[in-house]
Amino acid sequence: MEKERVKFVNHRSRKILVLDLSDGNVDDIAKVIDRGSAIIKQAKPKSLVTLTDVTNIVIRSMSTQHMVEFVRSNKPFVKAAAIVGLNGLTKSILSMTNLVTGRNIKPFDTREQAFDWLVSNDKPNA
Repeated sequence: MEKERVKFVNHRSRKILVLDLSDGNVDDIAKVIDRGSAIIKQAKPKSLVTLTDVTNIVIRSMSTQHMVEFVRSNKPFVKAAAIVGLNGLTKSILSMTNLVTGRNIKPFDTREQAFDWLVSNDKPNA
């Protein structure tokens, strides 16, 4: 059974949208981004916190472009965003994505660290 790659999880009584791109190829990445985008765009402005897992993903220029557009388009709806699973190439892509989109997606080594940081940033008027 294929795992659910876009889902809400509760961490310390806070709701976090998880976008699981781990072990994904270009087609997987596109599906997750499209599904995540549909959910995010239904949210109120600055109401979501998100965690994206990019562990072992296959990067191609097409998937990079798709990710940048996704990050840019969901900016109005996301209060705080974290990412896990970065390696040398994906760290560079994150830096470029943050630069061109004006976002500040925070990298973490583990999901637990990311969840804790997201919860600390998911407070009223945070």
